[in-house]
Amino acid sequence: MFLTAFLYTLAASVVVALVSLISALFILVEDQRLESWMPRLIAAAVGVLLGDAFLHLLPDAIEIGEAQDGTVLYWALVGMLGFFFIETGLLRRGSYGFKNSKQGKRFIESFARMNLIGDGIHNFVDGILIASSFLVDPALGLATTIAIVLHEIPQEISDISVLIRGGYKKTRAVTLNFLCALFCTAGAMITLLPHASMQLN
Repeated sequence: MFLTAFLYTLAASVVVALVSLISALFILVEDQRLESWMPRLIAAAVGVLLGDAFLHLLPDAIEIGEAQDGTVLYWALVGMLGFFFIETGLLRRGSYGFKNSKQGKRFIESFARMNLIGDGIHNFVDGILIASSFLVDPALGLATTIAIVLHEIPQEISDISVLIRGGYKKTRAVTLNFLCALFCTAGAMITLLPHASMQLN
């Protein structure tokens, strides 16, 4: 039973990570054309991320939180403030490195780094969801994986748009985006560790 859940979870988390490679299509687009598309892509990125947060994640979390202790909005505020302070720190660090951009190095905006951090956390939680659902029932795990994949496709396009706009070269942005997607597999495997140790004992 556990071995089946492990194999399904591993396969599903890898599939979710591979979905991020859809962003590699941006490498095929000419720089001038991509630059002309960028305002619309950024607008779409903002819409996808805000819509996901306020129309999907927060309502679900509030519904679950009401059945427990109702602290969802407090944690949402903590998250916003936490990322605000992280971005402030990145901006200060970036201000010291700005002079280097005149010597041929690309200057990376703080919001692009923030996107990587947020995306990594998001993918890690997706991995936890996938592993947990497969441990309950393979059918539930498959349904969860399909939902995550469909959700990831527009988000990956949004993420890569933000990274390129933030100063990363296209190939570098695709690589970093894929590395962030691998946090899904990491989250899934870490979730399975306690169950693996129980099986061994």
